[in-house]
Amino acid sequence: MSHLCVFHSSNTRQPTKLLNHHEDIARELAAIGVAFERREPAPSVTAETPVDQVLTACQGEIGRLRELHGYVLADVFRQDESQPQKVRDAQRAALLAERTGEAQAWLLVAGRGLFHLRVDEQVYALMCEKGDLLALPAGIRHWFDAGERPRITAIRLRADENDMADGKTGDDPASQYPAFDDY
Repeated sequence: MSHLCVFHSSNTRQPTKLLNHHEDIARELAAIGVAFERREPAPSVTAETPVDQVLTACQGEIGRLRELHGYVLADVFRQDESQPQKVRDAQRAALLAERTGEAQAWLLVAGRGLFHLRVDEQVYALMCEKGDLLALPAGIRHWFDAGERPRITAIRLRADENDMADGKTGDDPASQYPAFDDY
């Protein structure tokens, strides 16, 4: 089940708010300009579905999001235990680095992932699952964690063709807040 914990920067381990209902989560995130929707993923897509088939199966949703938000690039993000540990560790470290950049969306088609969004003195920790769509506006500070034993397949849509590594803030708040494996 998707859930949202809201933390104040003065207490990074105890949330001030915990939401479990999709409508409540969407309303809370909309207040900071973030869209959160429940989408019906293509039934043929699993964590093992080849990347090209994931894109083909989700082409309708990708087209809708491109038209609605102006995204120019769509790719498949996958982390699972079939990847060598060294690769998973490097990916995780890169994604835990706080960044800001162009508008982007993540549509989870298999598995789960934890997104942290930092706005002023608040951090929003959003556990997403299959069928969740998270659309981030340009400029929002965020980081991502799928845990030490990840199992996630998601479609990433971006408004900029540049590498997502651009926009690192240089801050390291990820170690101060609960990680994926803490939930």
